[in-house]
Amino acid sequence: EIEYPEDMEQIPGTGDRKGQHLSAEKAYQILKAVSDDDVRRLGLDPEYARPEWMLVTVLPVPPPHVRPSVLFGGQQSSDDLTHILVDRLKANEKLKDCIRKGDAPHIILLPEVPFNQQQFLRRVKATVAEKGFCVVVVSEGLRFANGKFVGESGAAKDAFGHAQLGGVAPVVANLVTSKLGYKNHWAVADYLQRAARHIASATDVEQAYALGRAAVKLAVAGKTAVMPTIVRTSDAPYRWKIGEAKLSKVANVERFMPKSFISKDGFDITPKALRYLTPLIAGEDYPQYKNGVPEYVRLKLQRVAKKLPEQW
Repeated sequence: EIEYPEDMEQIPGTGDRKGQHLSAEKAYQILKAVSDDDVRRLGLDPEYARPEWMLVTVLPVPPPHVRPSVLFGGQQSSDDLTHILVDRLKANEKLKDCIRKGDAPHIILLPEVPFNQQQFLRRVKATVAEKGFCVVVVSEGLRFANGKFVGESGAAKDAFGHAQLGGVAPVVANLVTSKLGYKNHWAVADYLQRAARHIASATDVEQAYALGRAAVKLAVAGKTAVMPTIVRTSDAPYRWKIGEAKLSKVANVERFMPKSFISKDGFDITPKALRYLTPLIAGEDYPQYKNGVPEYVRLKLQRVAKKLPEQW
């Protein structure tokens, strides 16, 4: 547990001076947040020695076929870690097998591929005939060949003039029911998905904090009309860095999925897309819980003196 001194005004975490638990993940994030200047003040070179490097985050584990085992009484025994490793490898192989066999989702409707009702219905019918069911993932940006949104309801438009979407799921579900007679259930992730911090990946959380710090540094440096970006430098191993982009180049600009990420039939993604997406959902970073409810950081939202003139 951590106890903060009485003269400390801003208490991190839950704001309690006593009783806060310091998890390994939180300790890592604290050490990682130490600036390069502070590292140099500690007498270290940030290029070769960072505080967070003192924590072991990667533990090399020899593969099962070279790990030592003990032969006693005619029976071969291995340590607990070897058993866990073997179980994990079996689970990974099972996952790969599910992917090879075409586990759900069976159909992905992407906005980059014009929606063809007949082709879609034929694929649904074939999938149900083969597997007994069919799971479809649909993008709200799905369009017909004429450019009209499948889920466009004619509602108001946003600040950029984009149609307000939100009804593609029932449209596709009704199509399946009316044409094929299949019972179905549809669900929209929407706000539940966007607010699901408790299941955010470790990669997602790490990048979110990094982007926030970068944005503050840009603001303090007096830079405007820019935004921090994530620049991938390597797929395997996954590596990235913070970049910078002008708003004039990214605002109201759509970035489409590369054709190399989409399968030839337009209903799935390719192994190349899977290689790109997999690191983004890697790792777990669960928040602390109290009485069954996640504890999140709450900002004090302190006001600062206004610097801009009335007219600018």
